[in-house]
Amino acid sequence: MDVSSILAACQTHAMTTGLFDAGVNGHAPRNAPAQGVSCSIWPEDLGPATSASGLNKTTALLLMTVMIYTGTQAQPYDAIESSILSAADGLFAAYSAAFTLDGLVRNVDLLGQFGTPLRGSAGYVTFADGGFRVWTITLPLVLNDAWPQVA
Repeated sequence: MDVSSILAACQTHAMTTGLFDAGVNGHAPRNAPAQGVSCSIWPEDLGPATSASGLNKTTALLLMTVMIYTGTQAQPYDAIESSILSAADGLFAAYSAAFTLDGLVRNVDLLGQFGTPLRGSAGYVTFADGGFRVWTITLPLVLNDAWPQVA
């Protein structure tokens, strides 16, 4: 499994959508993001995709967290929800169109064949310097033949 390339592809893919005026980070943020709509991507969970694994190799399911942020004090207030939901919608469309991340993964598990579908939910995050409205996306990636099975 080429972890570095997969992580870089997720970050690059989000950046090329043009949805994020404040950039895309390849890690969970420790500080408040810049002004505007920004995004952070990091790995969240990894394990076997049991029904896809063969007799001598294990297929993996890698769950990535994609978090979209904007400040709760952004003006106009009524645009906060639409800005992060529009960005989430844009990413969902992009993940549907880039089904294999240029051949790095078997597929984005859009419908949850292995348990976790592509999904997102709204929430809030607080950093020392302010609150942020967020949209958190779970991006499930299926990777063929991630680990050999040896007797």
